[in-house]
Amino acid sequence: MRPYPLSCEELLDDVGGELDALTHRVRERFAGLTREQLIWQPDPDRWGVGQCLVHLARINELYRARLAVALQKGRGRGCTSRGPLRGTWFGRWFTSAVGPEASRRTKTPPHFRPRREVVAGVPVETFLEEQGRLRTLVEEARGIDLDRIGVTSPASPLLRLRASDALRVLVEHEKRHVSQAEAVLSAEGFPGQGPSEGTTT
Repeated sequence: MRPYPLSCEELLDDVGGELDALTHRVRERFAGLTREQLIWQPDPDRWGVGQCLVHLARINELYRARLAVALQKGRGRGCTSRGPLRGTWFGRWFTSAVGPEASRRTKTPPHFRPRREVVAGVPVETFLEEQGRLRTLVEEARGIDLDRIGVTSPASPLLRLRASDALRVLVEHEKRHVSQAEAVLSAEGFPGQGPSEGTTT
């Protein structure tokens, strides 16, 4: 995504494009996997494909619900603008911290860890359905000043982001876990691999 400052339309174009690309990656890489492949984990402390996708769907759902309320209130208050958007220093740091290039990994809170019975369901479809709802929300945000609207993180009531930063956080968080899920496909012991195809990641 382009760095700040940028207009509301530019931000939403970037976010929408990134979400579309991630949707394509998930369909291409994971839609044909079996239930066994989706629930398989490289080891007990590392998530499998299904866990990554269910986790993303849950986080996206929680953020989307908060964003939808905030956008509705903002539109009602007349918070319309074309930018430029600048986000905040904290928002830029947090976006980087949850992305695929982060040098330090934080432990996922217990209430955001996907339960096994949910993972054993239809994780790809669950992710794609929520992705579609998030994509719709992005289009509904057009014309709203996303720097004037605050969103509380589902992780903590003390963590508040501008809507502009929150959307970027969701994209970078998705990139991180989709890449993590893709790495599982080449992990040693992944079901359906030939005896010499697995490589340790």
